[in-house]
Amino acid sequence: WGNETRFLIPTRDPKNLDRYKQKYDILTTDVSLHFNIFKLFYNFILLVKLLLMADIVIITASLFYEYKLFNFNQNPFIGLFPFLILAKLFGKRIGLYSAGIGPIYSQTGKRFIGFMLRRLDFLILREKNSAVLAKHLGVDKKRIFVTADIALLTPKLEESHINSILKKEKVLKYKKLGVNVNFYIDSFLSGTGKISKDKFIDILARSLDSMVEKQNLEVFFFVFCPWDYEITCEILSKMKNKGKAKIISFPRYNHLETASLVSKMDIFLGMRLHSLILSFAYNVPFVSINYATKCHDFLNLIAEEDKEITFK
Repeated sequence: WGNETRFLIPTRDPKNLDRYKQKYDILTTDVSLHFNIFKLFYNFILLVKLLLMADIVIITASLFYEYKLFNFNQNPFIGLFPFLILAKLFGKRIGLYSAGIGPIYSQTGKRFIGFMLRRLDFLILREKNSAVLAKHLGVDKKRIFVTADIALLTPKLEESHINSILKKEKVLKYKKLGVNVNFYIDSFLSGTGKISKDKFIDILARSLDSMVEKQNLEVFFFVFCPWDYEITCEILSKMKNKGKAKIISFPRYNHLETASLVSKMDIFLGMRLHSLILSFAYNVPFVSINYATKCHDFLNLIAEEDKEITFK
């Protein structure tokens, strides 16, 4: 649709999208949960208005997983129910785009998530295993398409812009180690013997200190999701070499600036899937801490299975 496209985006933080409104035609509405019933009802009316204006509704990223399935603060899945029902009620085509599905372990998870997936008009998925799971949950295979993650096409900003950010961050003249962690740790993995949060933080902090001292590195923590900021700060606080570590986070830098900074790393240690995808896209050597099967699936796709650290 080119430049004539208007993006109608429900979000829990509309202010974060303000920076993109000069380049794109964006209309947002707040879908945060409120104790104020009048504000909640007003937000719902705005959501209805957006859906009535839309020609097509797309759901991106991985929102169909079982971790704390009915906790809206940590799993947006439950918030998609009214979204799906309204879209269908208004006769709008709705589906997944560049998305992943899973993990799903229980019959309850399969029942609720399968119910929603079967009512989507299309599923454009980024992993073969997601397609297998969708078929297992009863989705018609004619509505399933598997393609690469769109993050592989993330453009890189001009070198002058990236270097100005590095200068502002007072980057030292050391090799740069990018690090990304997430608060799930190993919660997405089935089985017993799960590592505690405190032990994970301690191991990673000591490991990073060792690399800083032995390899003369500077550490850059990349926070791709607000939920990960707290555990990132906890790891940094445990490090002895805090002077050689920095946090790169959104919304301080937008998605293109954050992604472009990944390209300046000499090596990357990542947990979230998109930290691995961006490293691969920018030819940055990386190692994956596999917190979910989708990370292993990506490494398998690019024939780099030897670059993973598992929790086993």
